[in-house]
Amino acid sequence: MDSDEEQIETVEEESSVEPHLTILQAVGIAILVILLQFLLARIFVVLGIPFLASNHWLPLAILQLISGLIAAQAGSILSGIRIADLFARHRIQLLLLLPITVASCGILILASELGNILNAIKPIPPEYLDLINDLFSQNFWGVLFTIAILTPIIEELVFRGVILEGLQIRYSPVIAALVSSLLFALVHGLPQAMVNAFFLALFFSWVMLKTRSLLLCIVAHALYNGLDLVLSKYVQLPISGFNNMSSTQLIQYQPWWFDSLGVFLLLIGIGGLRALYVPPPPDIIQPPPLPTTEV
Repeated sequence: MDSDEEQIETVEEESSVEPHLTILQAVGIAILVILLQFLLARIFVVLGIPFLASNHWLPLAILQLISGLIAAQAGSILSGIRIADLFARHRIQLLLLLPITVASCGILILASELGNILNAIKPIPPEYLDLINDLFSQNFWGVLFTIAILTPIIEELVFRGVILEGLQIRYSPVIAALVSSLLFALVHGLPQAMVNAFFLALFFSWVMLKTRSLLLCIVAHALYNGLDLVLSKYVQLPISGFNNMSSTQLIQYQPWWFDSLGVFLLLIGIGGLRALYVPPPPDIIQPPPLPTTEV
């Protein structure tokens, strides 16, 4: 009888601490993403298939998909959070699409100016710019699928889904957001990209903590990446310093009114999201009654 009670207490103690993710485990997941991307890239080269080893959108998509799914599954096992639950638990409220679009436009403007500042401090290597320009010159729909659809899904699943969701169960929301954002920045490699990615991740983390919707984070990420790609390739706005990725030009900063517009759009988007968000009704689920034995 005593052993049965001890087993019940042990089960209750184990269930009270799951699911969760430690900071060390979160770091391990981010390192796993980096290692997988490096190993897969090397495998593509060793295979000797020119197409896979080239700077093409399709091998990039394959690399993102495989490394992201493996890392997400590893995080799911460590945290005890089911990947399917991350997508099904919190759905998008359609009214939130407007403020999230406005906020994404504001972030795009501010990220462009931050890129100018960082490029002035430490210029982006020309070979990196050549790779980006070569990628953007390829099939537009393939690049758009990789950058604006696949990448947001995979990165949000890993960093705002498994890592942020797992950390915020064990730690405070602030700690969870900071750690997951730092790790998100880490996997972007280039110092300039790391800084921009960190602030971008803070916004996505706030969206996740506020709305509890991983799908809305994916939409926000997709809007940011997609708008950046479309504007960089097809819509050259006559604004100095905006989306300037050329290494042959001097550093130019955006006009003050354009930066102010970015701040305004971001604040309006955040305010609109806070005002329009309606918390879902709490799930009222009564546990089934325990079986009783008649004496």
